[in-house]
Amino acid sequence: MDTSIMRIIVVVFSVMSIFYAGCDSDNPSGLICAEGTRMENGQCVPDYEKVICGDGSHEENGECVPDYEKITCGEGSHEEDGECIPNYAPVICGPDTVLEDGACILEEPKITCGEGTVPRGETCVPLADQWVHLPFPESKAYIITQGYHGYFTHNLENNSPYAIDFSVDEGQEIAAAKDGVVFYVKEDSNEGCAEESCADDANVIGIDHGDGTMAVYVHLQQNGADVEYGDTVCAGQIIGRTGNTGYSTGPHLHFHIQDLYGQTMPVKFIELEDQSQGWPISGMTPISDNDEPRSCEDEKDFSSCLEDTFIFMGVRLLSDIPCVIAERDIDYVLSGVSLLGEGKVIVYLYSYSNGDWYNARCIDVDPSGHFDTTFQWPSSLHGSRSYLMIAVCDDDCNSFQGWEYSIPIYLLP
Repeated sequence: MDTSIMRIIVVVFSVMSIFYAGCDSDNPSGLICAEGTRMENGQCVPDYEKVICGDGSHEENGECVPDYEKITCGEGSHEEDGECIPNYAPVICGPDTVLEDGACILEEPKITCGEGTVPRGETCVPLADQWVHLPFPESKAYIITQGYHGYFTHNLENNSPYAIDFSVDEGQEIAAAKDGVVFYVKEDSNEGCAEESCADDANVIGIDHGDGTMAVYVHLQQNGADVEYGDTVCAGQIIGRTGNTGYSTGPHLHFHIQDLYGQTMPVKFIELEDQSQGWPISGMTPISDNDEPRSCEDEKDFSSCLEDTFIFMGVRLLSDIPCVIAERDIDYVLSGVSLLGEGKVIVYLYSYSNGDWYNARCIDVDPSGHFDTTFQWPSSLHGSRSYLMIAVCDDDCNSFQGWEYSIPIYLLP
């Protein structure tokens, strides 16, 4: 071989040797990777393994982090999905209540009531004394023959410790002492005597004031009612005439105001405010200023059970249910709170037809003590009257205590 050709081949191989000596087969481009990365297939990749992140997060330095910005939550709360939430379990509150610090509390009353009164729906109701007009037309005056806690009939035994008797001849007009709606009228009797056995012969007018109180006018003459069931009446309106029917020793008007349980309540008469601070006293002959009907609503609703009607039985109501007049075969929505916060609540209904109580519903309460259900008075079990009681109970649906009185209900067909 020619010497010159050999020199050329040696030079070429020498150059190629120098070239390949300066190259890395794993790094043909000659890249230099930063700290925390390594060369892989000619590229710089992280030293950690690749991670796959779920929705709402992304990879950052080998970890999945939330897409939202990190937040710092205060005491009693923790971060969840970018929000601060309380540490206590979620609570669902019932009607008319709001969640505050993990507990359900009653909303503030929609109305503001004065001293000595409390809100009942949209009405302010006296805590005890009931201020009304005398139950007679203006300028009429009749002697009070039996007042509160009277020995004869106005006592606990007769369930009338806060009743008033006025000595009035038969046929005299009586006037509504307060606005309301007529819930009961009996005027078919012409019988009366001085014995308790005649008590059911009394002719009666009952007027519901719509606030959980009712006025009752007793011993009217036969056909002596000028109003009928469902009529709205105004204070001062003539509603009937006096008589001598029922348990009576002579012509007179028995008048009282009662609560939803039928218990009489202390009554004060507006006409006696200056003389005796309103209290009716036996021997007085007060003069009525119950003049011509004042303006009142065209229609009034019958009273619903109040929030605290069954509070002594451990139940606070959150829904309106009837407490004077109800219909048979109608579902009524019942919701409330067990004050025990657990267990069950029972709805008792009394059937006059069967002469016994039966359980309309035995209801479980949720962890916050709330319950919701429906109940009805089926016509197959009930006639025209019933009684109602709602109570907390044990797991066998037996109430923890008995009771002496319950809510009287008049049932429509």
